[in-house]
Amino acid sequence: MFYVSKVTPFFFLLALFDLLISIIMKVSGKGFIEYGLLAVFGFIASTIIGAMYQIIPNSQQEKLSYPSLSYLTYLLFVLSSIFLTVGNYKSASLLFFIGVVLFSVHIATTVKNVKPITVRFLTASVFFLILSSVVFLSASFGDIPLQAAIHVFTVGTMINAVLGVEFAWIPMFYMQTVDFRKGNVLFFIAQAVTLFVTVSFFLLDYRILSLAVVFETFVIILFLNIIIPTIKAGKTMAGIPYVVKFFLSGNLFLLAGLIFAFLVTVTKNPHIIGFHIDFMVFGFGVFTIAGGMLHLTPRILWNTVYVKKAQEGKPVPQVGMVIDKKKAEMFFYSLLVSFVISIFLEFLNFIYGWILFVLVLLYFSSFFSYKLYKFYRD
Repeated sequence: MFYVSKVTPFFFLLALFDLLISIIMKVSGKGFIEYGLLAVFGFIASTIIGAMYQIIPNSQQEKLSYPSLSYLTYLLFVLSSIFLTVGNYKSASLLFFIGVVLFSVHIATTVKNVKPITVRFLTASVFFLILSSVVFLSASFGDIPLQAAIHVFTVGTMINAVLGVEFAWIPMFYMQTVDFRKGNVLFFIAQAVTLFVTVSFFLLDYRILSLAVVFETFVIILFLNIIIPTIKAGKTMAGIPYVVKFFLSGNLFLLAGLIFAFLVTVTKNPHIIGFHIDFMVFGFGVFTIAGGMLHLTPRILWNTVYVKKAQEGKPVPQVGMVIDKKKAEMFFYSLLVSFVISIFLEFLNFIYGWILFVLVLLYFSSFFSYKLYKFYRD
């Protein structure tokens, strides 16, 4: 790594805390907006900000100027999460907006080359991050629906960030390259569709919204048609890496979430909204982010602890050995089973099945956090 972001693990810990609280809010009977806002502008936003602090400077081979400012951004996000938890959306949205502006200006100082596909998607993600913060602030103080802010973020910020990172990481695992032309075409299609989705939520016309969902589904299918051949071409005897398993499962849950979104626009049945959130946030969001954290965090800590020793030629452990692969595989399958059980029980109107999902997250996140901390201290 050219640059190591020491604030990133703290953002990841905040994100995990927000995730657990949002699921507890769901189980306790809070409304879609209440736990959805914390899940989106807390859990997912903190993860993306933390990851970008690490990924963007390295993609540019630039060190972040005044890295101490990233801790101020972190403090603003901590305070915003607290206000989201207690339902004070005006304070939360104001702090979120300030934090996003600070982050965007700060990270923009490192961006010099936007030609790589990953950088283009991440740049678009930052643009929609700023837009979503403005919409969230406006919705908290005005008449704009909060659903508009949530979807500007999920479709614009989250999906752009995920596509950008997966375009870089999945081919890397298989030592393959992505077709730049196809990726470039997908990028421009994705931005056009994202703008269409954004406008449709301001219009709140269900016919337009259903069409927007179809277009977004088309974007994800196009992405999978580009990335899956890369996986097939680079198959190894070791099988699919656990990080890729998390990513592919996340994409399948994303498609399921879009199907439920389409059903909402067609049937106007509010009960389906909960399943749409389940698949988008606790499926797509959690699985994708879990895979990303398991890949990125050990490399940050390894570079913090061992890079100087490695440069001096001293014996150091391999970065790939920091995370126990068998335990990571166990985490993936346990999380998958608990998610499926939770969804099935929710179909039967038994919401408490999500407690199992929380317990799995608590056990494995505690286990990996302890192992990573021990690795850092040793």
